[in-house]
Amino acid sequence: MRAFPLLYHCSAGKDRTGVFSALLLLTLGVPEKTVLEDYALTNKYLLENPNDQTMQKLSNTPGNSQLAHLTKEQRAILMAADPVQ
Repeated sequence: MRAFPLLYHCSAGKDRTGVFSALLLLTLGVPEKTVLEDYALTNKYLLENPNDQTMQKLSNTPGNSQLAHLTKEQRAILMAADPVQ
């Protein structure tokens, strides 16, 4: 069997992409603790280092216009990853 790299993404990379990534890693035998820790990195990279350009792009994406009206604190709550352990 030949192995090939795989790349997939979405605008925020948190919800559908994050869940898909978690399921893929679990299917490949990665320990659940490692998968949950990896998913929680969203908080470190997205929330601790907010990127206003990223949030602006998300706000301009169809269906996400309501993000433009949220404060940074409200966005942080919305964008946080909180895996159930």
